[in-house]
Amino acid sequence: MTYFKLISKYKDYFKSIRFIKNYISFDLFFPESWIIKEGEDNIEVIKSKDKEGNPLTSFVTVFEEKNVDLLERKVNGIISANLEIEEKKRLFDEKVIELKNLFQQEDLENLRNIKFNSSPNLTFEENEILDDPIS
Repeated sequence: MTYFKLISKYKDYFKSIRFIKNYISFDLFFPESWIIKEGEDNIEVIKSKDKEGNPLTSFVTVFEEKNVDLLERKVNGIISANLEIEEKKRLFDEKVIELKNLFQQEDLENLRNIKFNSSPNLTFEENEILDDPIS
């Protein structure tokens, strides 16, 4: 991957790439609410704040091709998983509002006859949507 493509991919989150002796650090701005799994894959995760108080997450590993590739996959996974979590929460909240409105507008008999069509294998508990799906 070219340097331009790497930076473009993370442009909404990028702070810097640093080289410290034989280590590389990807420094990214992620929301504090994001779930970031730590302590694996020879990648150290360091959370801090920049001078303006913005949350900063640094991913540090030995500067070797296999580790940098792993670091890139990890960051990609964190971004895509957390964007999916945010979208699921938004959709969940939207559907709760729709359901509340339905219950306020319909009479009791119509509410008793409501059926939800979904995949027969689709079951969930609220905590499965709102808790950490990254494990």
